[in-house]
Amino acid sequence: MKRVIVPLGEEVEGRIGKSYVFHPYLDKLQERGILPVLIPAALDPNLRRELMAGCQGVLLMGGADIDPTMYGETKHATTEPGPHARDQFELELVCWAVGERLPILAICRGAQMLNVALGGTLVQHVPDVTAERHRAGPEADYRACLEGNHHDVALEPDSKVAAILGGVSVQMNSAHHQSVGRIGRGLRVVGKSPEGIVEFIEHATNPFCIGCQAHPEAMAGVTDRLWDAFAAAL
Repeated sequence: MKRVIVPLGEEVEGRIGKSYVFHPYLDKLQERGILPVLIPAALDPNLRRELMAGCQGVLLMGGADIDPTMYGETKHATTEPGPHARDQFELELVCWAVGERLPILAICRGAQMLNVALGGTLVQHVPDVTAERHRAGPEADYRACLEGNHHDVALEPDSKVAAILGGVSVQMNSAHHQSVGRIGRGLRVVGKSPEGIVEFIEHATNPFCIGCQAHPEAMAGVTDRLWDAFAAAL
């Protein structure tokens, strides 16, 4: 059985840390016979490396905002970073996985971390740069955000993403207030919203390294091809 590293989400309640994962991510992996290897950032680095050994790919999930100091900016009033340990672990994980040419599927915050780890920046608040609605529903309600807002994404015809999804346009859900800014090393923008917000990125030379700003784990239909292609690349 193929094994995929899944760094857990992290948050702090009071002074107590908590690791978590939304089940739809696990469902998409298990449906394809993939074993998710769940790794909390709080785990000892030596134990993390033991769990990572023998894994064939990396799935980066959504979650809290990335600390803007990691890409050389000051904090926007709306930016709400999570614990630094998750940021640091995921940044190191991306750099390692890219170097090892492991398949990477990076979703929402994950796509942003993929970009940041390779030297890129983020748009800290999308409403500052476009009137497009990219988040709807109560921010704490994951499903309401995903089900309440969809828009078209135009794909580059020569991209891996377009080949996987079978066309140059796809409708995706939208539940984010940040997005990729300046693109990182080795990455290219291959999908944008109608007003130019980055929705898909991919590595120019790695066989499968894709960042998706939307949440395909909460969708069915054509986006299942993205999960199928990730599974096939492992």
